[in-house]
Amino acid sequence: LFDEEESDVAADAEPANEHEDTSGMLDFGLGDEMAGIGSSAFDDESNGDFFNLDSDSSDESNALFAEEEATDEKSTEHSLQDLFDEFKRGVDEQVSSEDYETHYNLGIAYKEMGLVDEAILEFEKAARNKSMALQCCSMIGLCHMENANYQQAADEFKGGIDTPGYEPEEYLGLQYDLGLTYELLGDAQKAFEAFSYVYSIDAKFREVSQKVKELRKKLGGDDDSPSGGGNVTYV
Repeated sequence: LFDEEESDVAADAEPANEHEDTSGMLDFGLGDEMAGIGSSAFDDESNGDFFNLDSDSSDESNALFAEEEATDEKSTEHSLQDLFDEFKRGVDEQVSSEDYETHYNLGIAYKEMGLVDEAILEFEKAARNKSMALQCCSMIGLCHMENANYQQAADEFKGGIDTPGYEPEEYLGLQYDLGLTYELLGDAQKAFEAFSYVYSIDAKFREVSQKVKELRKKLGGDDDSPSGGGNVTYV
C-alpha cells in the first residue's frame, strides 16, 4: 500500500520538474513568451544588425548630438542677452540721468565685463558732469583702444586735454595714453611729443622716461637722455 502511494506522489511530482527553467514565470503568464524570446532574440543571424551599429549610424548620432549642443548654446546666449536687456531696462528706470557717479560706476563695471560699447554710453552720460568730464574722456578713450579704434581713442584723449579747468598734473594720464595711441597708429613723432610733455611735468610718471628714450633714438636723436636734444612741440 505504501509503495503504491509513493509511486503516485512521484508521478505527480514529475510534471512539475519539467517546467523549472521558467523560474516561476508561468505564474504571471510570461513563461511561453520568454521561452520564445530566448530561442530567437540572441540568434546571430537574425539579430546581428540590432546589436551592431554601423559607422553611418554612429556619424548620424554624433551629428545629432552636435546639433543639440549648438542649439543649447544659442538658447543660453539668448537667455543671457534677455537677462542683460532686462537689467539695463531696470537701470534706465531706476537711475536718474543726473546720477553721474552711478553711470560712471556702471561704465567701469561694463568695461570690466567686456561690454565696451555699453561702457562708452555710460561714460558719456557721466561726462555731462563737468567735474567728471576729464576722467570720462580718459575711460572712453581707453574703451576705443580696447576696440582697436585708435583714431577715435586719440580724438577722445585730445578732447579731454583741451578741456579747461584742471591742473597740469591732471592731464598727464591723457597725454600718456595719447602717446600710446600714436604709437599704435605708427606716428612716432606725435607719440614722442606727447611723452615729452608728460616727462617735462613728471619724469617718473609710469614708463615715460623709457618711452622718450626709445622714441628719440627711433627719430634719430643723438642724445640718449630723455631731455637731450631735439625740438618738441607739445600736444
